[in-house]
Amino acid sequence: MNPCNQSLFRMTVAMAASGLGITLMKIALPTLSGTLGCSPAKVGLVAGAIAAAWPLFGLTAGWVLDRFGRIAGFWSGLFAAGFAAAALLSLAGQDASPVLLLCGLGLLVGIGEVLTETAGQTILPDLVDRDRFHDGNSLLQGVKTVFATLLAPLLIALLLGISPFSVFLVAFVAVAVSFLALPKPQRMTRSGQKGFAGFLEGAHLLWASPDQRGLTLLLALMSVSWGAWMTLIVPYALSENFLNIGTAGIGYVMTAMGCGSLLGATCYRWLRSRLGDGRTRLLDPVATLIFVLVPAAGFGLWPVLATSFLAGIGGVTWAISIATHQQSTIPASSLGRVVAAYRWIGWSGFFIGASLSGFVANLVGLQLAFLVFAAPAMAALLIFVFSKQGFRQVAEANELRF
Repeated sequence: MNPCNQSLFRMTVAMAASGLGITLMKIALPTLSGTLGCSPAKVGLVAGAIAAAWPLFGLTAGWVLDRFGRIAGFWSGLFAAGFAAAALLSLAGQDASPVLLLCGLGLLVGIGEVLTETAGQTILPDLVDRDRFHDGNSLLQGVKTVFATLLAPLLIALLLGISPFSVFLVAFVAVAVSFLALPKPQRMTRSGQKGFAGFLEGAHLLWASPDQRGLTLLLALMSVSWGAWMTLIVPYALSENFLNIGTAGIGYVMTAMGCGSLLGATCYRWLRSRLGDGRTRLLDPVATLIFVLVPAAGFGLWPVLATSFLAGIGGVTWAISIATHQQSTIPASSLGRVVAAYRWIGWSGFFIGASLSGFVANLVGLQLAFLVFAAPAMAALLIFVFSKQGFRQVAEANELRF
Protein backbone atom coordinates (compact mmCIF):
# COMPACT_ATOMS: atom_id res chain seq x y z
CA MET A 1 0.00 0.00 0.00
CA ASN A 2 1.23 3.50 -0.83
CA PRO A 3 2.64 5.15 2.34
CA CYS A 4 0.27 8.13 1.95
CA ASN A 5 -2.72 5.82 1.50
CA GLN A 6 -1.62 3.75 4.49
CA SER A 7 -1.24 6.86 6.66
CA LEU A 8 -4.66 8.14 5.64
CA PHE A 9 -6.23 4.73 6.31
CA ARG A 10 -4.66 4.52 9.75
CA MET A 11 -5.75 8.07 10.56
CA THR A 12 -9.28 7.21 9.43
CA VAL A 13 -9.38 4.26 11.84
CA ALA A 14 -7.96 6.44 14.62
CA MET A 15 -10.56 9.18 14.04
CA ALA A 16 -13.41 6.66 13.91
CA ALA A 17 -12.37 4.89 17.11
CA SER A 18 -11.61 8.06 19.08
CA GLY A 19 -14.87 9.68 17.96
CA LEU A 20 -16.81 6.61 19.05
CA GLY A 21 -15.09 6.28 22.42
CA ILE A 22 -15.28 9.93 23.43
CA THR A 23 -18.90 10.30 22.26
CA LEU A 24 -19.89 7.24 24.29
CA MET A 25 -18.38 8.78 27.43
CA LYS A 26 -19.92 12.21 26.78
CA ILE A 27 -23.38 10.65 26.67
CA ALA A 28 -22.94 8.02 29.39
CA LEU A 29 -21.16 10.05 32.10
CA PRO A 30 -24.17 12.27 33.00
CA THR A 31 -26.31 9.11 32.97
CA LEU A 32 -23.90 7.39 35.36
CA SER A 33 -24.01 10.35 37.73
CA GLY A 34 -27.79 10.04 37.83
CA THR A 35 -27.71 6.31 38.56
CA LEU A 36 -25.23 6.94 41.39
CA GLY A 37 -27.76 9.15 43.14
CA CYS A 38 -26.69 12.62 42.05
CA SER A 39 -29.40 15.29 42.02
CA PRO A 40 -30.46 16.88 38.69
CA ALA A 41 -28.35 19.94 39.55
CA LYS A 42 -25.28 17.76 40.09
CA VAL A 43 -25.96 15.86 36.87
CA GLY A 44 -25.97 19.24 35.14
CA LEU A 45 -22.62 20.06 36.71
CA VAL A 46 -21.13 16.86 35.31
CA ALA A 47 -22.48 17.57 31.84
CA GLY A 48 -21.27 21.16 32.09
CA ALA A 49 -17.77 20.01 33.05
CA ILE A 50 -17.50 18.13 29.75
CA ALA A 51 -18.62 21.15 27.73
CA ALA A 52 -16.37 23.52 29.71
CA ALA A 53 -13.26 22.02 28.11
CA TRP A 54 -13.78 23.95 24.86
CA PRO A 55 -13.80 27.49 26.30
CA LEU A 56 -11.16 26.62 28.91
CA PHE A 57 -8.68 24.69 26.77
CA GLY A 58 -9.55 25.49 23.15
CA LEU A 59 -6.63 27.86 22.62
CA THR A 60 -4.28 25.66 24.64
CA ALA A 61 -4.96 22.79 22.22
CA GLY A 62 -3.72 24.86 19.30
CA TRP A 63 -0.57 25.80 21.18
CA VAL A 64 0.09 22.11 21.99
CA LEU A 65 -0.36 21.05 18.35
CA ASP A 66 1.98 23.69 16.95
CA ARG A 67 4.57 23.26 19.70
CA PHE A 68 4.75 19.47 19.89
CA GLY A 69 3.12 18.24 16.65
CA ARG A 70 -0.39 17.11 15.62
CA ILE A 71 0.16 13.42 16.35
CA ALA A 72 1.56 14.22 19.79
CA GLY A 73 -1.51 16.38 20.45
CA PHE A 74 -3.80 13.56 19.34
CA TRP A 75 -1.93 11.15 21.61
CA SER A 76 -2.39 13.55 24.53
CA GLY A 77 -6.12 13.72 23.90
CA LEU A 78 -6.37 9.93 23.76
CA PHE A 79 -4.40 9.63 27.00
CA ALA A 80 -6.80 12.02 28.76
CA ALA A 81 -9.85 10.14 27.45
CA GLY A 82 -8.36 6.73 28.20
CA PHE A 83 -7.43 7.74 31.76
CA ALA A 84 -10.99 8.99 32.31
CA ALA A 85 -12.47 5.73 30.98
CA ALA A 86 -10.20 3.61 33.20
CA ALA A 87 -11.03 5.72 36.25
CA LEU A 88 -14.75 5.45 35.56
CA LEU A 89 -14.45 1.68 35.23
CA SER A 90 -12.82 1.61 38.67
CA LEU A 91 -16.03 3.09 40.12
CA ALA A 92 -18.01 -0.05 39.21
CA GLY A 93 -19.77 -1.52 42.21
CA GLN A 94 -19.77 1.72 44.20
CA ASP A 95 -23.11 3.09 45.33
CA ALA A 96 -22.02 6.72 45.21
CA SER A 97 -19.14 8.85 43.97
CA PRO A 98 -18.14 12.42 44.84
CA VAL A 99 -19.59 14.79 42.28
CA LEU A 100 -16.29 16.67 42.07
CA LEU A 101 -14.58 13.44 40.98
CA LEU A 102 -17.17 12.91 38.25
CA CYS A 103 -16.79 16.54 37.16
CA GLY A 104 -13.01 16.15 37.02
CA LEU A 105 -13.30 13.01 34.89
CA GLY A 106 -15.87 14.76 32.69
CA LEU A 107 -13.42 17.61 32.16
CA LEU A 108 -10.76 15.06 31.12
CA VAL A 109 -13.19 13.62 28.58
CA GLY A 110 -13.80 17.12 27.27
CA ILE A 111 -10.06 17.83 27.05
CA GLY A 112 -9.65 14.60 25.10
CA GLU A 113 -12.33 15.76 22.69
CA VAL A 114 -10.77 19.20 22.27
CA LEU A 115 -7.32 17.79 21.46
CA THR A 116 -8.46 15.00 19.14
CA GLU A 117 -11.01 17.16 17.30
CA THR A 118 -8.55 20.02 16.75
CA ALA A 119 -5.74 17.66 15.77
CA GLY A 120 -8.09 15.84 13.41
CA GLN A 121 -8.81 19.07 11.53
CA THR A 122 -5.11 19.94 11.18
CA ILE A 123 -3.46 16.54 10.68
CA LEU A 124 -3.81 16.05 6.92
CA PRO A 125 -0.90 18.31 5.87
CA ASP A 126 1.36 16.00 7.90
CA LEU A 127 0.01 12.89 6.16
CA VAL A 128 -0.91 13.54 2.51
CA ASP A 129 -0.11 15.91 -0.32
CA ARG A 130 -2.10 19.08 -0.82
CA ASP A 131 -4.08 17.82 -3.82
CA ARG A 132 -5.68 15.17 -1.59
CA PHE A 133 -6.94 17.51 1.13
CA HIS A 134 -10.56 17.58 -0.13
CA ASP A 135 -10.81 13.79 -0.46
CA GLY A 136 -9.01 13.22 2.83
CA ASN A 137 -11.24 15.59 4.81
CA SER A 138 -14.33 14.09 3.20
CA LEU A 139 -13.23 10.60 4.22
CA LEU A 140 -12.40 11.59 7.80
CA GLN A 141 -15.67 13.48 8.27
CA GLY A 142 -17.72 10.65 6.76
CA VAL A 143 -16.21 7.98 8.99
CA LYS A 144 -16.51 10.20 12.05
CA THR A 145 -20.20 10.72 11.25
CA VAL A 146 -20.84 6.98 11.01
CA PHE A 147 -19.13 6.11 14.28
CA ALA A 148 -19.79 9.18 16.47
CA THR A 149 -23.19 10.34 15.20
CA LEU A 150 -24.89 7.09 14.13
CA LEU A 151 -23.19 4.17 15.88
CA ALA A 152 -22.55 5.74 19.31
CA PRO A 153 -26.24 6.45 20.12
CA LEU A 154 -27.19 2.90 19.08
CA LEU A 155 -24.50 1.41 21.33
CA ILE A 156 -25.60 3.66 24.18
CA ALA A 157 -29.16 2.39 23.87
CA LEU A 158 -27.96 -1.23 23.93
CA LEU A 159 -25.30 -0.95 26.63
CA LEU A 160 -27.10 1.26 29.13
CA GLY A 161 -29.67 -1.51 29.49
CA ILE A 162 -26.85 -3.74 30.71
CA SER A 163 -24.82 -1.28 32.81
CA PRO A 164 -23.44 2.23 32.39
CA PHE A 165 -20.00 0.77 33.11
CA SER A 166 -20.20 -1.43 30.01
CA VAL A 167 -20.24 1.79 28.00
CA PHE A 168 -16.95 2.90 29.55
CA LEU A 169 -15.40 -0.51 28.83
CA VAL A 170 -16.28 -0.20 25.13
CA ALA A 171 -15.07 3.42 25.18
CA PHE A 172 -11.73 2.38 26.69
CA VAL A 173 -11.25 -0.29 24.01
CA ALA A 174 -12.12 2.24 21.28
CA VAL A 175 -9.60 4.76 22.62
CA ALA A 176 -6.93 2.02 22.78
CA VAL A 177 -7.64 1.05 19.15
CA SER A 178 -7.31 4.70 18.15
CA PHE A 179 -3.97 4.97 19.94
CA LEU A 180 -2.62 1.87 18.19
CA ALA A 181 -3.89 2.97 14.78
CA LEU A 182 -2.35 6.46 14.77
CA PRO A 183 0.10 6.76 11.86
CA LYS A 184 3.56 8.23 11.84
CA PRO A 185 3.48 11.61 10.10
CA GLN A 186 5.04 11.86 6.64
CA ARG A 187 6.28 15.32 7.58
CA MET A 188 6.10 17.48 10.69
CA THR A 189 6.11 21.26 10.87
CA ARG A 190 6.52 22.87 14.27
CA SER A 191 6.30 26.53 15.07
CA GLY A 192 9.59 26.77 16.95
CA GLN A 193 7.88 28.69 19.76
CA LYS A 194 9.45 28.41 23.19
CA GLY A 195 7.62 28.24 26.48
CA PHE A 196 4.21 29.87 26.18
CA ALA A 197 5.36 32.30 23.50
CA GLY A 198 2.76 32.49 20.77
CA PHE A 199 -0.04 31.13 22.99
CA LEU A 200 -2.49 33.80 21.80
CA GLU A 201 -0.92 34.20 18.38
CA GLY A 202 -3.53 31.97 16.72
CA ALA A 203 -6.32 34.37 17.62
CA HIS A 204 -4.21 37.34 16.46
CA LEU A 205 -3.39 35.68 13.14
CA LEU A 206 -6.99 34.66 12.57
CA TRP A 207 -8.32 38.15 13.30
CA ALA A 208 -5.70 39.77 11.07
CA SER A 209 -6.93 37.82 8.03
CA PRO A 210 -10.20 39.19 6.54
CA ASP A 211 -11.36 35.86 5.09
CA GLN A 212 -10.58 33.80 8.23
CA ARG A 213 -12.15 36.47 10.42
CA GLY A 214 -15.25 36.45 8.24
CA LEU A 215 -15.56 32.66 8.20
CA THR A 216 -15.24 32.65 11.99
CA LEU A 217 -18.00 35.25 12.28
CA LEU A 218 -20.25 33.16 10.05
CA LEU A 219 -19.58 30.05 12.13
CA ALA A 220 -20.34 31.92 15.37
CA LEU A 221 -23.66 33.21 14.02
CA MET A 222 -24.75 29.81 12.71
CA SER A 223 -23.65 28.18 15.97
CA VAL A 224 -26.03 30.41 17.94
CA SER A 225 -28.92 29.07 15.86
CA TRP A 226 -27.67 25.49 16.14
CA GLY A 227 -27.30 25.72 19.92
CA ALA A 228 -30.79 27.13 20.27
CA TRP A 229 -32.27 24.44 18.02
CA MET A 230 -30.59 21.67 20.02
CA THR A 231 -32.13 23.03 23.21
CA LEU A 232 -35.59 23.94 21.91
CA ILE A 233 -36.19 20.82 19.82
CA VAL A 234 -36.54 18.71 22.99
CA PRO A 235 -39.65 20.45 24.39
CA TYR A 236 -40.92 20.93 20.82
CA ALA A 237 -40.69 17.17 20.21
CA LEU A 238 -42.23 16.23 23.57
CA SER A 239 -45.05 18.80 23.63
CA GLU A 240 -48.55 17.58 22.85
CA ASN A 241 -49.11 20.88 21.03
CA PHE A 242 -46.32 20.20 18.54
CA LEU A 243 -44.63 16.89 17.60
CA ASN A 244 -45.52 14.75 20.65
CA ILE A 245 -43.13 11.99 19.57
CA GLY A 246 -41.50 11.13 22.90
CA THR A 247 -37.83 10.69 23.67
CA ALA A 248 -37.44 7.99 21.00
CA GLY A 249 -38.67 10.46 18.41
CA ILE A 250 -35.87 12.87 19.32
CA GLY A 251 -33.50 10.06 18.44
CA TYR A 252 -35.13 9.80 15.01
CA VAL A 253 -34.56 13.52 14.42
CA MET A 254 -30.90 13.25 15.39
CA THR A 255 -30.51 10.15 13.23
CA ALA A 256 -31.91 12.08 10.26
CA MET A 257 -29.26 14.73 10.84
CA GLY A 258 -26.57 12.08 11.05
CA CYS A 259 -27.76 10.50 7.79
CA GLY A 260 -27.57 13.91 6.14
CA SER A 261 -24.03 14.36 7.40
CA LEU A 262 -23.04 10.97 6.01
CA LEU A 263 -24.56 11.75 2.61
CA GLY A 264 -22.91 15.19 2.56
CA ALA A 265 -19.49 13.72 3.33
CA THR A 266 -19.95 10.98 0.73
CA CYS A 267 -21.14 13.35 -2.00
CA TYR A 268 -18.91 16.30 -1.13
CA ARG A 269 -16.60 15.87 -4.10
CA TRP A 270 -19.57 15.69 -6.49
CA LEU A 271 -21.23 18.74 -4.91
CA ARG A 272 -18.03 20.76 -5.11
CA SER A 273 -17.47 19.83 -8.74
CA ARG A 274 -21.01 20.98 -9.61
CA LEU A 275 -21.35 24.02 -7.33
CA GLY A 276 -17.81 25.23 -6.67
CA ASP A 277 -16.41 26.12 -3.26
CA GLY A 278 -18.58 29.19 -2.70
CA ARG A 279 -21.97 27.61 -3.40
CA THR A 280 -20.99 24.46 -1.53
CA ARG A 281 -20.32 26.57 1.57
CA LEU A 282 -23.58 28.42 0.99
CA LEU A 283 -25.48 25.18 1.68
CA ASP A 284 -24.83 25.50 5.42
CA PRO A 285 -26.24 29.02 6.02
CA VAL A 286 -29.28 28.20 3.88
CA ALA A 287 -29.92 24.83 5.54
CA THR A 288 -29.39 26.26 9.04
CA LEU A 289 -31.91 29.02 8.45
CA ILE A 290 -34.52 26.62 7.04
CA PHE A 291 -34.20 24.05 9.80
CA VAL A 292 -34.72 26.70 12.50
CA LEU A 293 -37.64 28.33 10.66
CA VAL A 294 -39.57 25.05 10.20
CA PRO A 295 -40.34 24.56 13.92
CA ALA A 296 -40.87 28.33 14.22
CA ALA A 297 -43.72 27.87 11.75
CA GLY A 298 -45.15 24.98 13.78
CA PHE A 299 -44.66 22.28 11.13
CA GLY A 300 -44.93 18.59 11.97
CA LEU A 301 -42.55 15.65 12.11
CA TRP A 302 -41.76 15.08 8.43
CA PRO A 303 -40.70 18.66 7.69
CA VAL A 304 -38.56 18.62 10.85
CA LEU A 305 -36.93 15.35 9.77
CA ALA A 306 -36.35 16.65 6.24
CA THR A 307 -34.77 19.91 7.37
CA SER A 308 -32.64 18.08 9.96
CA PHE A 309 -31.36 15.91 7.11
CA LEU A 310 -30.57 19.03 5.06
CA ALA A 311 -28.85 20.64 8.04
CA GLY A 312 -26.66 17.57 8.37
CA ILE A 313 -25.62 17.93 4.73
CA GLY A 314 -24.90 21.65 5.14
CA GLY A 315 -22.95 21.23 8.36
CA VAL A 316 -20.60 18.54 7.09
CA THR A 317 -19.95 20.20 3.71
CA TRP A 318 -19.07 23.43 5.51
CA ALA A 319 -16.72 21.54 7.85
CA ILE A 320 -14.93 19.77 5.00
CA SER A 321 -14.64 22.88 2.85
CA ILE A 322 -13.35 25.13 5.64
CA ALA A 323 -10.93 22.50 6.95
CA THR A 324 -9.45 22.07 3.46
CA HIS A 325 -9.25 25.84 2.95
CA GLN A 326 -7.46 26.32 6.26
CA GLN A 327 -5.04 23.48 5.61
CA SER A 328 -4.26 24.93 2.16
CA THR A 329 -3.85 28.58 3.13
CA ILE A 330 -2.62 28.83 6.71
CA PRO A 331 1.14 28.41 7.24
CA ALA A 332 1.80 24.95 8.67
CA SER A 333 3.69 26.37 11.66
CA SER A 334 0.56 28.28 12.77
CA LEU A 335 -2.18 25.89 11.63
CA GLY A 336 -2.96 24.36 15.02
CA ARG A 337 -3.33 27.70 16.81
CA VAL A 338 -5.38 29.37 14.06
CA VAL A 339 -7.78 26.41 13.76
CA ALA A 340 -8.10 26.25 17.55
CA ALA A 341 -8.93 29.97 17.64
CA TYR A 342 -11.47 29.51 14.82
CA ARG A 343 -13.22 26.77 16.80
CA TRP A 344 -12.87 28.57 20.14
CA ILE A 345 -14.47 31.78 18.85
CA GLY A 346 -16.85 30.24 16.33
CA TRP A 347 -18.29 27.52 18.55
CA SER A 348 -18.85 29.95 21.41
CA GLY A 349 -22.08 30.79 19.63
CA PHE A 350 -23.38 27.29 20.35
CA PHE A 351 -23.14 27.85 24.11
CA ILE A 352 -24.82 31.25 23.77
CA GLY A 353 -27.74 29.81 21.83
CA ALA A 354 -28.10 26.77 24.07
CA SER A 355 -28.00 28.77 27.32
CA LEU A 356 -30.29 31.65 26.31
CA SER A 357 -32.90 29.88 24.20
CA GLY A 358 -34.63 28.21 27.14
CA PHE A 359 -35.11 31.54 28.91
CA VAL A 360 -36.45 33.12 25.72
CA ALA A 361 -38.87 30.21 25.24
CA ASN A 362 -40.19 30.71 28.77
CA LEU A 363 -40.86 34.36 27.98
CA VAL A 364 -42.35 34.19 24.46
CA GLY A 365 -43.13 30.52 23.77
CA LEU A 366 -41.39 27.87 21.69
CA GLN A 367 -42.32 29.04 18.20
CA LEU A 368 -41.31 32.64 18.79
CA ALA A 369 -38.10 31.46 20.44
CA PHE A 370 -37.21 29.49 17.29
CA LEU A 371 -37.98 32.62 15.27
CA VAL A 372 -35.77 34.79 17.48
CA PHE A 373 -32.84 32.41 17.07
CA ALA A 374 -33.35 32.17 13.33
CA ALA A 375 -32.08 35.78 13.21
CA PRO A 376 -28.37 34.83 13.59
CA ALA A 377 -28.69 32.30 10.76
CA MET A 378 -30.38 34.94 8.60
CA ALA A 379 -27.56 37.37 9.41
CA ALA A 380 -24.97 34.74 8.43
CA LEU A 381 -26.74 34.13 5.12
CA LEU A 382 -26.93 37.83 4.29
CA ILE A 383 -23.29 38.42 5.21
CA PHE A 384 -22.22 35.45 3.12
CA VAL A 385 -24.20 36.53 0.05
CA PHE A 386 -23.49 40.26 0.13
CA SER A 387 -20.06 40.46 1.73
CA LYS A 388 -17.51 42.49 -0.21
CA GLN A 389 -14.62 40.72 1.51
CA GLY A 390 -14.88 37.63 -0.63
CA PHE A 391 -15.76 34.89 1.86
CA ARG A 392 -17.52 33.03 -0.91
CA GLN A 393 -14.68 32.57 -3.37
CA VAL A 394 -11.48 32.71 -1.35
CA ALA A 395 -8.52 31.59 -3.46
CA GLU A 396 -7.23 28.23 -2.27
CA ALA A 397 -3.77 28.68 -3.76
CA ASN A 398 -2.37 31.62 -1.82
CA GLU A 399 -1.04 31.56 1.71
CA LEU A 400 -2.51 34.03 4.13
CA ARG A 401 -0.62 37.27 4.47
CA PHE A 402 -0.83 38.89 7.90
